[in-house]
Amino acid sequence: YLRCAQRLRFSLSAIEGIEARPTKTNFILCRLKKGNASDLKEFLAREKGILIRDASNFRGLYEGHFRVASSNDVDNAELIDGITDFLKR
Repeated sequence: YLRCAQRLRFSLSAIEGIEARPTKTNFILCRLKKGNASDLKEFLAREKGILIRDASNFRGLYEGHFRVASSNDVDNAELIDGITDFLKR
């Protein structure tokens, strides 16, 4: 999964409005540059059936922070599409 996680992080970083932190695990910490993670979480769950972790309550993080877990390339592509759709709204 680590190879998939690195591809996912690269894809997330390429999205305008997202910052994705480097990782050595299959979890990737991200930050929305505008908006908040709870709205993204709700949108992805409702519209795409995808669950992410709202990380805004983690110590030292803010309302735009969220965490995703890398999966296979197909699921990761669906996540990228969902985040992109959210940001286009």
